[in-house]
Amino acid sequence: MASIKRERCVNWKSEEKHLLKNIVQDYLHIIENKDLSTNTNKSKLNAWLQITERFNAANVRRRDKKQLMNQWKLAKINCKKQMSQLRRELNKTGGGPKPPSPSPEVLEIAEMIPLELEVDYNEFDSDGVKESVVAQNVEVEELNYPTTSSVESAVAQNIEVEDLNYPCTSFVIKHHDIEEARMAKSIPTPKRATNKTLV
Repeated sequence: MASIKRERCVNWKSEEKHLLKNIVQDYLHIIENKDLSTNTNKSKLNAWLQITERFNAANVRRRDKKQLMNQWKLAKINCKKQMSQLRRELNKTGGGPKPPSPSPEVLEIAEMIPLELEVDYNEFDSDGVKESVVAQNVEVEELNYPTTSSVESAVAQNIEVEDLNYPCTSFVIKHHDIEEARMAKSIPTPKRATNKTLV
């Protein structure tokens, strides 16, 4: 059994890719429809046939429907790769120069397929922790932390510092607090009655 080799077609020029992108833009709402009904598939097939006719009428080199569909798929894959790479580079820590922006062609395709580039966020994911911390960030000026002068004046008036009413709680955990928490967990449970105790 001989293996069937893929037919090699002529390489795509940038003008052809640009022409395809411009023609596809008119049919985008049809060919990027995610509905899987029979009517949608028929309209997608008809749209690709119309795209093929328009492309071949405007281009010197003839391309078939399969080649056009494959080129559009490759353009979307390339766009997703570059936009994902940009997002990873922007989220890196450590400073350094700003990563280069993708090419204008990639940005145009990204504008055409925004739903495919949308990033899902999950609050239970490790990325979600970073987002929730940023969302719960509180300005220091909003909290009424005790100042040195208020503590000194309370001591001068013989007022216990712990009795001062501040809206925030202390984040200092003392050793005896930890021991009390351990003791609370180790409360003995009553023993089950056995035959010996009932007699």
